[in-house]
Amino acid sequence: MRDEYRFEISFNATDGFLARQCRSPECMRVFKVHEDSIRPSLHCPYCGIDFPDDELWTSDQAAFLDRFVDHKSGPEIDVLFSEMCEDAVKGERGWTFQRGSQHPRPPEPLPPPDHSVDSELTCPECETRFAVDGIFGYCPGCKSENLLLYDANLALIRRRLTSAADSERELRHAYTDLVSTFEVFCKREATRNSLPLVNFQNLVTARAAFREAGLDIYLSLSAEEDLALRRVFQKRHVFGHGEGIVDSAFIAAIPEDAELIGQRASLTPEELELGATAVPKAIEVLVLGRSASAGG
Repeated sequence: MRDEYRFEISFNATDGFLARQCRSPECMRVFKVHEDSIRPSLHCPYCGIDFPDDELWTSDQAAFLDRFVDHKSGPEIDVLFSEMCEDAVKGERGWTFQRGSQHPRPPEPLPPPDHSVDSELTCPECETRFAVDGIFGYCPGCKSENLLLYDANLALIRRRLTSAADSERELRHAYTDLVSTFEVFCKREATRNSLPLVNFQNLVTARAAFREAGLDIYLSLSAEEDLALRRVFQKRHVFGHGEGIVDSAFIAAIPEDAELIGQRASLTPEELELGATAVPKAIEVLVLGRSASAGG
């Protein structure tokens, strides 16, 4: 029996983008990297953990590989086993070994269908071409944290919103995605500045945490943007943890809306858009602070 088998295997890769799957148990999300941008090691665009590329097979790709290898090597293994049995009984008390009838081989397994994703992007730092499904935070090639990647997140939120069949449901998702974009970035910057990992879905807590490093995420926000951002965060909270009813905690964060207590909060594309304008301004303060620190 051969010590080594070599097979050529093809996967479905729309427009040259091959699906990869993060191996971190806490993530396991699927992304895609163009065949020209595949590297020996890649970073998960969602959680940032890096893995060797040959460990990033998706679950259905790995299952197909097992089936394909079984299909290709099975006949040779069957022959080898038969020969071993024949040798074992040859000359023993006149025994003989006869192979049974061969069953028809099953057809060669087909590659799994390709994964669909939301956005195709090119990293402005290393030109890695990749595609993601939903909110992400890193380039899989160089782990860049360039703000252009966050612009892509916001563009994705806007695109989903304009094409939604159920506008209110999609608005709830969009409010959540915007808060998640902010949270992902803040967690990373807090770690970089050796700050505690607080609840970055709470603007008051987040602002206080970065003030410890001399950074004010509200520095460039207008009063209108400040109010819109607070409303986006609080409305995401009340819809994420209930039926969207304005409660005392909501009013504590947004006293301007005190007359709405007990009512169901309203979600609007205009408010979301203003919040989406405010988020990059808030995180840009952290990026500039990082650059200033590196320059010093």
